[in-house]
Amino acid sequence: MKKIILLLFISYPHSLLYAQFANNNPFQSFIVYDSRHLSVAPVFSQGIDSCKRFYFSQFTGMDSILAYAVSHHDTGIYLRIYFSFVVTSAGIIEDAHFEKIGAALFPAAFYSKKLAYFEPVHNFLEQRVQQMLQAMPFWKPGIKDGIPVNARMRDFIQCRILENLPGQQ
Repeated sequence: MKKIILLLFISYPHSLLYAQFANNNPFQSFIVYDSRHLSVAPVFSQGIDSCKRFYFSQFTGMDSILAYAVSHHDTGIYLRIYFSFVVTSAGIIEDAHFEKIGAALFPAAFYSKKLAYFEPVHNFLEQRVQQMLQAMPFWKPGIKDGIPVNARMRDFIQCRILENLPGQQ
C-alpha cells in the first residue's frame, strides 16, 4: 500500500506538467515568429502615431545620419532607417538590431535602395537603435492560435532630405 501511495505522490506533479503542456508547445517561449505570419500582430500600446513620435524623439543619431547623407550628395530623397526587434509574449522589447539605411523617391514607396556608404557607421547606428528601443514602453504581444507569442517586428523611421535649390540658401 505504501508503494502505491508513494507512486501516486511522485507521479501527480508530472501529470500536472503534462496537462499544462498538452495543448501548447512547452518550448513556445523560445520560438520567435515573424509578425507578418501571426493572426494578430504586436501593437504599440499607445497607437501607431505615438510609436512613430517615440522613434523620432528617442533616436539620437538622426543629425549624424542626415549630415552623412548630405555629405554624400544624397538630397531630394526619403531616408529610411530600418531596424528589427522582438516583442515577447509579455510585451517587452528584446533583441533590437539595426538593419540598413535605404533611400526612396516617394514617401509611400514599398522598396528602398540600400545606401552602402553607411556601412562604416553600422556599429554606431546599432547602438543608437538599441538605446532607442531599450527606452520603449510595453507593447501588446502578437497572438497565434489564441496564445500570446514572441514576434519579430521590422520597422523604420523615415525623413525627407530636401534639395537645396539655387537661390534658396
